[in-house]
Amino acid sequence: MAQSADSLIWRHAIAREYIIISKDQDFRDLAIRTNGQCRMIWIRTGNCRVAKLLDLVSAAWSEIVIALESGETIVELRD
Repeated sequence: MAQSADSLIWRHAIAREYIIISKDQDFRDLAIRTNGQCRMIWIRTGNCRVAKLLDLVSAAWSEIVIALESGETIVELRD
């Protein structure tokens, strides 16, 4: 789905109850417009390697889980 439109990815995630992890603000905007139909982890950092992104998510994983379990639909991670 790497070349798919954001809206198609979003609908796919909703249908399968996936959580989207993205740096793309367009997904955050979709999350707001669709009133929590899909949950997402929004990573706020500059350009970096995948390893750094994985480290950010890994370091914050326990807080991410708590936020999602408490009903948050957008979890924002900042570098």
